[in-house]
Amino acid sequence: MKTPTEAPISVTNRHINPGRFFVLLGLLIAIVAFTQLPAYAQFASGSIGATVTDSTGAVIPAAKVVLKNEATGALRDTTTNSTGYFDFPSILPGSYSVTVSATGLRTSEQTRIVLTQGSTLRLSAIVLQVQTQKTEIEVVAANP
Repeated sequence: MKTPTEAPISVTNRHINPGRFFVLLGLLIAIVAFTQLPAYAQFASGSIGATVTDSTGAVIPAAKVVLKNEATGALRDTTTNSTGYFDFPSILPGSYSVTVSATGLRTSEQTRIVLTQGSTLRLSAIVLQVQTQKTEIEVVAANP
């Protein structure tokens, strides 16, 4: 029978500091959590909104509003709510145009609206003028 030259590793020697694992795990979780924090604080998109009125100042509900990205040509549309307000949320930074139209009123277009990262643009009130109608009546007299 051979005698061991070294003493066997005991269970207590292997786990001298059992709390060390949980401390290291906690540090790892904290590092991962705090390195992700700046990503949550930055918003790439913004929003554009305004109120649509007529020349008397009355709000225009259900007016059609089209937002166009001037660089890409991408379109988004919406309608104004009961208070004449519209909002385009989650818009990427860029240059835009807004076109507003309603029945019986002239179409209005605003161009070169620049939206920067994370900004909220509230445009001044968009005023739609009454559309004038041109009527031509041609009278032709016939000889009896």
